[in-house]
Amino acid sequence: YSSDQGFNPAAPANPAGGGIRPPSNGPPTPKLLDVRFDQQAVGNFHQRELSLLGRVRALYGPVEPPTDELDPDRLGPSDVYLTSDRIDVMQLDYATGEPFVELVATGNTEVEGQQFTARGHRIRYTQKKDLLVLEGGEHTLAELYRQTSVDTPPQATRGRRIRYWRGSNQVQIEGVRSLDAIGMIERDPSR
Repeated sequence: YSSDQGFNPAAPANPAGGGIRPPSNGPPTPKLLDVRFDQQAVGNFHQRELSLLGRVRALYGPVEPPTDELDPDRLGPSDVYLTSDRIDVMQLDYATGEPFVELVATGNTEVEGQQFTARGHRIRYTQKKDLLVLEGGEHTLAELYRQTSVDTPPQATRGRRIRYWRGSNQVQIEGVRSLDAIGMIERDPSR
C-alpha cells in the first residue's frame, strides 16, 4: 500500500472481538481503519503479520453510511487514534478458533479515545481482552489519563507498566510513581 494514500478498508465489526459489540438483532456496524505511514509496510500474508514503519497514524472506529470518514479531532465513544514510530499487527487464532488481533506500537506511542489518553514507549493491544498494556522507556514512565465522568478532572496514572481494560475501565499498575484519583495523590515510597 502506498504510504501517501493510506489504507482505508471498511470492514464489518468482529462480533468475537472485544470492545463495543453491535446489537444482535441487526447487521454489524461497519468499521473504518485509516492508517498512514511515512516509510514502509512489510508483512507475511501466510503468518498474518504486518509491520508499518515511520510516523504511523491509525484511526479506527464505527461509521454509518454514507459517512466514510473519521476525524481524530472529534473522536466518538468507540473511536481510537494511535500514533507511533512503528506498529506491528498480528492476527492470532488460539485454541478457540476465533481469530483476533494483537497490535504492538513502539516508539513515541500515544493512543487516544474519547475518555482516555495513553502514552508509553511501547503499547500492546489485545482485541480478545480489550486490553491495553502500556510500558515506559528506559528513562520514561507510561502514562494513562482517564475521564471517568464529565464532572471530574481526568485521573492521571504513571508507572513502569500499566494494564488498562477499556470495557470495564479497570487499571492495574506496576512500578507506581503517581496516582491521581479525584484529587488524591499517592506517591511511590521509594522516591
